Amino acid sequence: MGARKHWWNGIPGGMGRHDLIMWEDAGRWTVEHRNHGREIYLDYEDEDRALEEVRRRMALVEVGAWRELSTDLPSSRDIGRR
Repeated sequence: MGARKHWWNGIPGGMGRHDLIMWEDAGRWTVEHRNHGREIYLDYEDEDRALEEVRRRMALVEVGAWRELSTDLPSSRDIGRR
């Protein structure tokens, strides 16, 4: 599974920070929403539907200014695994 896109709302930490990450694995897409230590995973059949969900979640978060970041990051599902 590889991260394809990562957005951050520009808030450096605390309850206001949100990260949205799109993952792709064998044609299946996952949107991960990280906020204040919580992670939500939503699965989609195609990239377009995953992007729609990212846009919807961006519109719901009323703080910060969204920006796209590098996708060179480990999956939170993989942290601590070897």
